[in-house]
Amino acid sequence: MAGYKPLLRAHGHAQVVAAVMQCLGFASLIASKPCRERAPVLVIVVSSILSSHTKLASGRW
Repeated sequence: MAGYKPLLRAHGHAQVVAAVMQCLGFASLIASKPCRERAPVLVIVVSSILSSHTKLASGRW
């Protein structure tokens, strides 16, 4: 999956968090290569950063 960018359509605060995560290389900590499983993990991390609900609330979207 060359050129796979899971957070391409982020806007506002989510875009800022995604840009910081990209600068820090956070995605490579989850998986060394882009894959389908990495995208949902990144989205859950961004959602938990933006809204600090319980861990179980991350699954309700």
